[in-house]
Amino acid sequence: MSGKVLKVGLYWRKSKYFGGLCPPGVFTLTNERISFTTEEGTLFDVRLSDARASLSGFGTLTVYSADQSWDLLATAGQESRTFTRAQQRELGAAGAKKPDVAAGTKPVRDLAAVLSARGMSVDIRKNINLYVLYGAIGLAVATLIAVLLLSR
Repeated sequence: MSGKVLKVGLYWRKSKYFGGLCPPGVFTLTNERISFTTEEGTLFDVRLSDARASLSGFGTLTVYSADQSWDLLATAGQESRTFTRAQQRELGAAGAKKPDVAAGTKPVRDLAAVLSARGMSVDIRKNINLYVLYGAIGLAVATLIAVLLLSR
């Protein structure tokens, strides 16, 4: 990748609970650095060797550097802002496209593979997310309560 720059349009999950707080931005990978920039400014710009990442089973790429972390997503909720024209031009000039809901988590998974190939430590987790586990337990408890109530 000598001299080449990879750019990917992603969303920064500022809040795990409010989808509207997922601003779009441009993730950039050069030979030695990774960065993420939203329309408000640069969220992070770190040496590749000073960062690591994990990829959840649901496609959240979490980038870690020093004592900070940032969650990046391929798609965001409908209430999230769209990519600005400037971001679309930047991505278009780099041969990238803004994320498409139909693509699902593939852009983030592809990026994780590229980062890993470039020597960055990337933990790819294929386990069940705790939210899904908690949801399944909640559904089981609700079903049990309904059965008990209906059997009276």
